[in-house]
Amino acid sequence: MSFGPDGQTLASASRDTTVILWKWNLDFDKLVAQGCDWLNQELSIVINVAAETSEVFSWHGCSRIVIHVFVYRSMSQPLLSEEIVRPDISHLVLEDGVPVDNFQSEKQQRLLVEPLYSSPVIPPPFIAAANVGIFYSINQDGIAPDVFLSLGVQMPDNWVERHNRSYLVWEFGKVPEVAIEVVSNRKGNELGSKKETYARMKVDYYVVFDPLRQLQQPDEMNGSLLKIWALSAGRYIELTPAEGLSVGEPIYLDTVNLGLTLWEGEFEMVPGIWLRWCDRAGIVIPTGAEARAIEQQRADQERQRAEQAQQQAEQAQQQAEQERQRAERLADRLRAMGIDPDDV
Repeated sequence: MSFGPDGQTLASASRDTTVILWKWNLDFDKLVAQGCDWLNQELSIVINVAAETSEVFSWHGCSRIVIHVFVYRSMSQPLLSEEIVRPDISHLVLEDGVPVDNFQSEKQQRLLVEPLYSSPVIPPPFIAAANVGIFYSINQDGIAPDVFLSLGVQMPDNWVERHNRSYLVWEFGKVPEVAIEVVSNRKGNELGSKKETYARMKVDYYVVFDPLRQLQQPDEMNGSLLKIWALSAGRYIELTPAEGLSVGEPIYLDTVNLGLTLWEGEFEMVPGIWLRWCDRAGIVIPTGAEARAIEQQRADQERQRAEQAQQQAEQAQQQAEQERQRAERLADRLRAMGIDPDDV
């Protein structure tokens, strides 16, 4: 088979010497543009390109993702170096300045983020963040979950650079493992478009917590405060039981080696039912303040045990002294009676 010079005619030949000319109504430039749009949306990893000479790939719509590769002449030798030219993100709204919507959400977000940094439950590096935008396509607006967790990625330290201020998937090379939405009202569409977006992004676990009972219709949360889904074959499968989750009952997320549970207690002097990270047994991951209180309680218990041991030792010493004195008095009486105590 061979294309004609006009790019619109395809000639095919068979062994019986038959030649067929196929006329294509193909807009090649449009096809390339469509392909590049797809590439810009889906490409989130660096592609190593080997060639006889160094090239800059910048043609049609693909100039948004540019890879400059220096290579050896021998194809069997490794690449010398590679330089990644970042895509233009000036059109993306990375920060909109909108504050958190209520006190409950703000406290809940901190209760899900701070303990992961205060307790050594996840090996670094990782990023746990609240209300930070995730951008998985350069051509689409980002999404800002109330809390997300991404394992194996390093927090950028130079926040002066704009591309370091948000979670750009093509910068980190992966999407987060967990996205959590805390429902504040009925406008967030947590059970609709947001859920679909996270599934399309291939986020492993999607969590919706409805502490203010805003989404309690039968086709919504249906009386449950918490629902958790796991991604399977591109679709979310619910992990929480249909009858709802009881306080203290954990749902374990195998990919991140952590669980989530409903916890009833007081956080920063506010009592309520909160969403907490936990271990497989349902024991919550403590905050820094809780860990210090636990350590202080343990230290106080150790001090009390030491004081009790000291008191017991002193009591034993006193009893021994009393026995010695009693024996001494008895010996004195025997001597007064003319009896040697050693002969008794």
